[in-house]
Amino acid sequence: MKKHLLYVLIIIGCLLLVGCGGVDEAGGHADDHDHGDLPYEWSGEYFLEAETYTLEFQQSGDPSCNIAFIINDGDIADLAHHAHHVMEAEMETVEADGHFTARADYAYELKLNPDQTIITFELEEVGDYIIFLEHFPHEFDLKLLDSNGRELTVINPQEYEDDGHYH
Repeated sequence: MKKHLLYVLIIIGCLLLVGCGGVDEAGGHADDHDHGDLPYEWSGEYFLEAETYTLEFQQSGDPSCNIAFIINDGDIADLAHHAHHVMEAEMETVEADGHFTARADYAYELKLNPDQTIITFELEEVGDYIIFLEHFPHEFDLKLLDSNGRELTVINPQEYEDDGHYH
């Protein structure tokens, strides 16, 4: 029995080390594989402190918007690929006008009201974050506000095109 358990642990350890196809010398994936449609359309960088933030969504035709908080500490070679994995994993659902504690390298499904939604969050870890969104911020006139109600300015916003993501 102990021998079988050891084999199982070795296999699990190998899978964890290999992850998504292995890592090449540059820190990227060794193989080119397809995850299907992109789970995000937009990302932007922010430095987030230990405080409460507000996500202010205006009128929306979408019932929800997925969001991922990827910490940019220099340890991940391909942040967009990492975000894809994070957004494919199980997400916590946050009800419209709710509050949550955002964890680094974790995604959330934010439920939205048809007219306006205000969701607040705090951080577990302070740092440079790249926030990935399922939809473009302009679809909701989305604003990220600090605890004083000031809108944060995004750094290096990126838009992602995916032939399979339609509205």
